[in-house]
Amino acid sequence: MLTESGKNWIAQHFGKRIDDKYCFVDSGIVYSWYNPDTGEEVSESGGTGRIVSRLVMANMVGKTDVIYVKIGDKKYYYSDLKEGNDGYDVTLDDIKNEILPHDGSPGEDQYCVTLAPKPPKPTPTTGVVCLKTKDPRGNEIHAWIYIDGEFTGRSTPECFELTVASHTVKFVREGFEDLEVTVTPIGGEKIEKEYIMKPVEKEVKPIEIEVVPRKITTEEDIEFLLEPPYSDIPPEVMIGVPTPFRIYTLNHGGYDVRLDIKLVFQHALTKEEYAFPPREDYVDKIIPSGGGASIIFVVTIPETATLGTYYLYIDYTIKEVVKH
Repeated sequence: MLTESGKNWIAQHFGKRIDDKYCFVDSGIVYSWYNPDTGEEVSESGGTGRIVSRLVMANMVGKTDVIYVKIGDKKYYYSDLKEGNDGYDVTLDDIKNEILPHDGSPGEDQYCVTLAPKPPKPTPTTGVVCLKTKDPRGNEIHAWIYIDGEFTGRSTPECFELTVASHTVKFVREGFEDLEVTVTPIGGEKIEKEYIMKPVEKEVKPIEIEVVPRKITTEEDIEFLLEPPYSDIPPEVMIGVPTPFRIYTLNHGGYDVRLDIKLVFQHALTKEEYAFPPREDYVDKIIPSGGGASIIFVVTIPETATLGTYYLYIDYTIKEVVKH
């Protein structure tokens, strides 16, 4: 039984388009079909009834999943034809009585169907914007993201689905100037945006250093040479900037010693102090008897430090005496 839906499906897939309609035709369609006996596709030209008959014959010989008709790049099996016919089988009588008498042959009617135009796709109302931030040298950095004044809780690089409208995006990162930009998503698309953040220009202020010599004579007789050429102490340091110090230590005693040592800075007026241990690879260094050793410190005076002059002195205790 050939249903109305089945005829419409056949006209659309195995007919020809004439203006805004799809119609049964008696010839002129180029197609191929798979011949299971030769294992090859056979090219033919024919009409709607002949194409449908190839699939109906496949059903009659029990090879519905083997034999197919190919039009262009699209393959059609009998199961496609049956599905288009509301699940009903199509027979040779259907071809004889419903298709061939209406395929436009001379003196015959031509069955056509006008397909309803496809509704226009709705215009997407959102788009995806991917945000990335870098420093002026091109290094990727992470910055907190605010969108339209609201903190997102996320940092760059990050993607957001936003409505198709202008949005104010602000990037915030310590050490960089806040950056505010406007982004406008494209509906249904994904766009990537990259921004350069400018480092904050800080006024670097120095503090002056006044060395307080210390020589503590004990049975170990440790001495710190806080003057060149043995030690290297700058006359001032810039707050917030790591600065290396080299302190030379002498051991006049009769034993090797291991020190717990700190470099201490004390403000001359306020007495506020900042203490720094040695660089990690100089911790627990042994000062040999009758010799000396350099100890390296890397000092960073905090930016909150009071400006002015700081006294520099050594604070130490002997952790271990190594007797020979």
